[in-house]
Amino acid sequence: MLLQDHDQHSAAERGTRHARQYGADLPGLLEYLPPRDASDLLYKSFVASIHPIIPLLHLPTFDEEYHRFWAWFNECDGRGPPRNILSENPSLLPLLFAVLFAGAVSCPSDALKLQFGHTSRATTSSPLREAAERTQNMVGFPRNPTTYSLTSFLIVQNLLVREEEPLASCSYISVAFRVAQAMGLHRDSSHFGLDPVETEMRRRIWWHIIHTDVMISVPSGLPPSCLSDTIYDTRMIGEVKDSCIGRVEQQLNPDFSGDRAADVQYSSTSDLDVFDVRLMVAVDRYSITSVLRRILRRQFDTTPLTQADFASLKDEVDALDFHISSRIDQVRNISERQTGGHTYEGDFDPSTFVTWAQLLLKLMVHKTYCALFQPLVRETQHPMWARVRPECIDHCQKFVRAFYEMCTSEPFRPYHWLYPGLYQPLNAAVVLLSDLLRSPQSSEAEQSMALIDRLFSLITTSSGVVSEDNGDLVERNLSEGGREAWALLRRPRRKAWEKAGRDPEFLWTEGGGSRSDYSPLIDSSRHAAAEPGLSMVSAEVQTPIAQNSGGLDNSEEGLYKVTSESLVDWDYLSGLDLLQFNWMD
Repeated sequence: MLLQDHDQHSAAERGTRHARQYGADLPGLLEYLPPRDASDLLYKSFVASIHPIIPLLHLPTFDEEYHRFWAWFNECDGRGPPRNILSENPSLLPLLFAVLFAGAVSCPSDALKLQFGHTSRATTSSPLREAAERTQNMVGFPRNPTTYSLTSFLIVQNLLVREEEPLASCSYISVAFRVAQAMGLHRDSSHFGLDPVETEMRRRIWWHIIHTDVMISVPSGLPPSCLSDTIYDTRMIGEVKDSCIGRVEQQLNPDFSGDRAADVQYSSTSDLDVFDVRLMVAVDRYSITSVLRRILRRQFDTTPLTQADFASLKDEVDALDFHISSRIDQVRNISERQTGGHTYEGDFDPSTFVTWAQLLLKLMVHKTYCALFQPLVRETQHPMWARVRPECIDHCQKFVRAFYEMCTSEPFRPYHWLYPGLYQPLNAAVVLLSDLLRSPQSSEAEQSMALIDRLFSLITTSSGVVSEDNGDLVERNLSEGGREAWALLRRPRRKAWEKAGRDPEFLWTEGGGSRSDYSPLIDSSRHAAAEPGLSMVSAEVQTPIAQNSGGLDNSEEGLYKVTSESLVDWDYLSGLDLLQFNWMD
């Protein structure tokens, strides 16, 4: 039977049991809470910076519960029995801690210093993360999950993901996927007669999980947990603001089903005010990973991929590219024409978000092209490579350029917490470096070298890609495997630069060549202590992923076949000989 937490009787029974389970531990747990004004700051940071990218909550409902919780806390000083809000919904506590932890990760350093007297994110975030994980366990997650406990789990774990550590990052999403299936989230909530808000929340959780599942699958080299689209019928999330759920969706778009929401015909300015640009961008992100899932599904198939198969996938990605470009224009148009009715919550700035999201969506499209072309990158002698190489290099360069702009633009500071994460340029960098080693004098070489050095200007030895916040580095610890991944990229860069006659000890700009266009590659001032509070819980990734034994298939039956492997091959022992270079020297 499906575990459906909307069964009021079973939910009430579990609530009573877990409320009692807090017992004498509750006062100790509540000591993890920052004071009310500090918690308000972290909550506002979550709404402004985290929720736009991880839109899982129904903010009006959570906001009401947030204020009810503090009313109870202030009344009894947090030492009375968990009556009212916590007895009704014990899973609110782990969700609250998860929200505050996420807010600490994304809060501007100047605000942290003003409120807490320091700028160390670890000092603020580590206790909140510990409290979130403890309370998840105390309310019975994952044995007896609820939408709130699952959401708490997803928020915390999403902030710990590292693309450089694919195996350490993929386990949590498998747990979340199975829990979601057990809760019946793979079936659309319209089957269960739930209220519109609960229906929408379940859809948001499901689509976030299968989106993240694909994003983690790409670097891990493992098939997505949800490889087939036929095992679920959960409709796409809606695109209207939380305050409008249940009142306007059917009028504006009667068919919110399929891999992407249908285009809506906007008839008046007043109609536009009900739309939430954060959710519109989420729909587009989920549309992109739906196409990426189909590419992975075909590439993981044991039968060779024919030229006809490749052409069909290429047509689908080209159509996706056109669709996303149209949607970017649509989202920008809606944002500009909204008059302020049904206003956004807190300090969220829709204009900045839309500008940033345009880059994110374009970056994801480039990532999809990279996934499509990747098997050919390893077989440069195949005639197909000569035809696709210019387009492949172009998409890799655009990926790195977009990533760099997202990491360094001051207006995008609210979203700098996302790096490192699942949108990193590791695969694009490997492709560009391998091309530079093969063709150091190509027409694309100078631009590729400049972009690679832009990327390396963001890297520290301890934390991989970092960004800056008012002059302070925003760093997150890498494990041994993560540090090794970035070290491996330094080695082919050195060889490529030496091959091109350039000093690898300096970072070169697009001017190239002149001594005025470089800066030291290793800047010791950037090697500050990384944040221990944001390191991965899982085991370090130290085991290489198996190489592709199939490669290109030149027979009439197929173009190439792909076995289970990462788009970036973390082979520490053989020196990435998959790209036919000894990079380890």
